[in-house]
Amino acid sequence: DVQWMTAARGIIHQEFHSNEFSKRGGVFEMCQLWVNLPAKDKMTPPKYQEILKKDIDNAVSPLYEYSKDAEGCGAKADLEEGCVRVIAGKFGEATGPASTFTQVDMWDITINSVNKSYEFQTVAGNNVIVFVRRGEIEVQGKPVGSQGVAIMKR
Repeated sequence: DVQWMTAARGIIHQEFHSNEFSKRGGVFEMCQLWVNLPAKDKMTPPKYQEILKKDIDNAVSPLYEYSKDAEGCGAKADLEEGCVRVIAGKFGEATGPASTFTQVDMWDITINSVNKSYEFQTVAGNNVIVFVRRGEIEVQGKPVGSQGVAIMKR
């Protein structure tokens, strides 16, 4: 599940988990990303969206294999190789359920095939942050391990 907030002129929130999770315990994974609004929009009303797993699971795209020769993305990969769950914005033909104030793409990517390279088309001019929850990947020729971050230049 995702809690998506536009803080704007101010919002009060609290990170929490369900009473059921408190009783049974387990691993609780959480990631926060704060995106600054343009100065002209800082006093807009705040907004909160609860986005459930089932809503994100309806916005799934296959991976696209990397190809030096292809214009744009290469061939679609089989879903067994992994997928992109779109939380916000677009990837391939999938559109995420989050309503964003400014253009933001947020993807939850699973890669099961370790012997292939995949390509992710991003919006020109946007910053790109890659956060690796588990495992290890290579981003632009450099390894990024578990809990690692790669920040790519525009």
